[in-house]
Amino acid sequence: MKHAGISYFLAPMKVPGVEVLPLVKMTGEGGLNQVIFGSARIPADALLGRAGQGWELATATLQFQRGAAEGSAGGSGFASEQVTRVATLARTLGRDADPIVRDRLAAFWIDETALRANAQRARNPGLVSDRPEALPLMQKLTSSEHDQALSDFACELEGDAAGLWLGDPFALENAEWQRTYMNSFAMTIAGGTSEILRNILGERVLGLPKTR
Repeated sequence: MKHAGISYFLAPMKVPGVEVLPLVKMTGEGGLNQVIFGSARIPADALLGRAGQGWELATATLQFQRGAAEGSAGGSGFASEQVTRVATLARTLGRDADPIVRDRLAAFWIDETALRANAQRARNPGLVSDRPEALPLMQKLTSSEHDQALSDFACELEGDAAGLWLGDPFALENAEWQRTYMNSFAMTIAGGTSEILRNILGERVLGLPKTR
């Protein structure tokens, strides 16, 4: 088996040779780091589980990181009522009577309602016991892309003001929608990119052949 022989270590960050380099997001904010293991030597007692059990443990870890395991942070959560905020923005800008704007808001509201219902469904073991990974993985994929599309739409509503940034006296809502949109790309990457999650769902849920 190609995964045999991989071991899982909990690497101490204070070991010589471990370098942490802060990354600056396109918003100018921090929050992410690049960790480089140069000449670092990890002690043997940092081994987690048995030698050669690494792939099994890594897979279990990813269940929590991607929100597919019970108790994982934010696994089935969803920040609802965002569409209401965008609808209020449209009303403030006098765009709420535009039929195209109303149609798009309705579509976002339908998506948000479905995501909220899925979050509640994920908390009921009887409804997800047959495929416990499927719904949380779908929730992570769809909610992150929904938030990105919604914040993009909010910026579109702002028009020229969308080019303003935090602290600008003429920025609408202190440019929070611009900041939200730019930060949204982290959520479509963290915990598995949208492309990776689509592959996992296709292979493990829909039974499609593995990609190469």
